[in-house]
Amino acid sequence: MPLVPPVTPLEVEQIGALFPNLFNFPDQTTLDTFVQGAIDYADGWMIGHMGPNYGLSLPWQVELQRRGQMYLALEAICDTIKAEKIYGTHFAYLSEESPSYAELITNEWGVRAMASLDLWVTVEDVAGGAFALPVFMTSSPLIENEIQNPALAPLSVLYSELLDRARGIANPDIGTIRR
Repeated sequence: MPLVPPVTPLEVEQIGALFPNLFNFPDQTTLDTFVQGAIDYADGWMIGHMGPNYGLSLPWQVELQRRGQMYLALEAICDTIKAEKIYGTHFAYLSEESPSYAELITNEWGVRAMASLDLWVTVEDVAGGAFALPVFMTSSPLIENEIQNPALAPLSVLYSELLDRARGIANPDIGTIRR
């Protein structure tokens, strides 16, 4: 659901001073299609992040939101120009000594993806690495061979027998003092 009136590729191209040769596109139609895709992206981002504040109707609100959508579209469009600069005409990004290689490393596509997907995905950095939180739950007691029906035995007796077994006492009832 685009803004009313919708942002057009011509408006974005005028604000950004875009022309087909800038992207190595063969014609204006290809550029218009590309810009429309960026507008659609910006529109979706605004719908998701602005919620009920999207598409307000006061004249000043309409103008600010349309201009904001144009700028978001230009940001997405300029990523392509940056990528072309990084890659260079002779694929300078393949050489580790070139500045283009360093720019390719600092280009954060993942950060840009998270900016698009942050409504549904949250990635948290854990300082010490991943860890598992403890799980506290209740379950039925372990079935012991000595007790015929563990559900009827008092828990203190069951725990005592389990502790005795863990301590290595084979027959706790013979020569063992219980407290």
